[in-house]
Amino acid sequence: MIDVENQVYTAVATTLRNRFNKIYVTGTYTPKPPRFPCVFFMETDNSTWMDSADSDSLENHVSVTYTTDIYSVKQTGAKSECKKIASVVDEVMGRLGFERTSLGRTPNELDSTVYRITIMYEGVVSKDEVIYRR
Repeated sequence: MIDVENQVYTAVATTLRNRFNKIYVTGTYTPKPPRFPCVFFMETDNSTWMDSADSDSLENHVSVTYTTDIYSVKQTGAKSECKKIASVVDEVMGRLGFERTSLGRTPNELDSTVYRITIMYEGVVSKDEVIYRR
């Protein structure tokens, strides 16, 4: 199995922590984060890209999807805070070779006072860990 989740997570998390003071970044869903703003970043799909599988169906590439949820609890400016963080995530993911496939506001069902943006990225990763846009 081709797996680059740790490398991608580290690139995103390190950049966010360097640019935003006290941001909480996690790769594990946390229903009640210890602080805000909070970013939940995770690989949500990793499947063999059959177009490049060899005759034994061994994978040479995988199609991956990453989901990012950004949360803010600011009384004023929550939307702006989420968008600034989203911009940095987008910059890192674009530099790595991923394509953003969606970005939008997602209602936060556990607490309506929390503003939330969800972003999804897709890419194809080779067995040499080179990332290509789909």
